[in-house]
Amino acid sequence: DGTAFETEREVEDALRTSAQEHIGKMVEDWVRARAHRAIRDAIQLKDGTQAVDAATKVARKVEESGYRISRLVKDELSPESLESISAERRETLTLALSDPAEWKKVFRGRDILATFSKRYGKGLSYQTLRDMIVNAMSERGHRPPGMVRILAAIDNA
Repeated sequence: DGTAFETEREVEDALRTSAQEHIGKMVEDWVRARAHRAIRDAIQLKDGTQAVDAATKVARKVEESGYRISRLVKDELSPESLESISAERRETLTLALSDPAEWKKVFRGRDILATFSKRYGKGLSYQTLRDMIVNAMSERGHRPPGMVRILAAIDNA
């Protein structure tokens, strides 16, 4: 795209559009993480007792965990429940895009910038564009609080 931006508003709109392209992946990641957490929490192989027959004890815990997982699959992780979780997350992300400040908090900057760079960067890589932005911010003395924490962590590493 040979687009040349004339205003900051045009740039922000293009960044927001780039963010919007990530909704599908973000929803999938959210649903997967919820399912993973639920399954992980259902697996409980320790019970704190001292058993002589370790194999029998662990086998019982595996069976109990399997039962909990099968209940999850029928209830909390059913296709209908996962669809509901997906729709709710998609709505949250879509609503965030309509808020001038919220979308910048919810969507990952590096993902947005990578998409933006591919579409409008005229061959400029994400890393180069990122470095140019950081340098320009530094020259102007602009240091957002999140960036200050990140730079401090890098300095202390």
